[in-house]
Amino acid sequence: GNILGSNIANIALILGVSAVIVPLRAEYGLISREVRILILMTVIFFLSAMGGGFNRADGLFLLFLMVLYLIHVVRGAKSKDSVEQFIEGNEGIIRKTTTGAVSFILFGGILLALAAELLVGVSVEMAMRMGASELFVGLTIVAIGTSLPELAASVSAVRAGHGHICAGNIVGSSIFESLSFVSVD
Repeated sequence: GNILGSNIANIALILGVSAVIVPLRAEYGLISREVRILILMTVIFFLSAMGGGFNRADGLFLLFLMVLYLIHVVRGAKSKDSVEQFIEGNEGIIRKTTTGAVSFILFGGILLALAAELLVGVSVEMAMRMGASELFVGLTIVAIGTSLPELAASVSAVRAGHGHICAGNIVGSSIFESLSFVSVD
């Protein structure tokens, strides 16, 4: 429930909020490649779930697909055109020091993780006390709570004039969430 709910929250909530702030444009390459991969991973996830759950073989297969996807992303990011295109639109970002940027990322990530954990923990406890089902809690409260980092990143990106990052963030996050779910029965 958490993975499906989180992917729905990524696409509907985060994309919706970001597009309300600034109209978004997505590159055709993102749509043609990455969204196809997202659809394929969603179908694989659905078929595995319809089989009654996830076993070790499913988990290993999903991890294998994640490694393949990471290789695909790294190869795409290393291409000369990709690097030049990034530099052209992000001169202001590039001027910051690596140490400063890493420090901000780590500090922000830690605060965001703590806040999301607190929000999800308290919300789940309240929902369970009210008698809500675990599936409902996973599809709603936990899903939205785990989507908060993507929401924060997307809103920050569009406010800074980097709306193109938003679509990649949403698609990439959804793919990673679909592939990183591993359960052992």
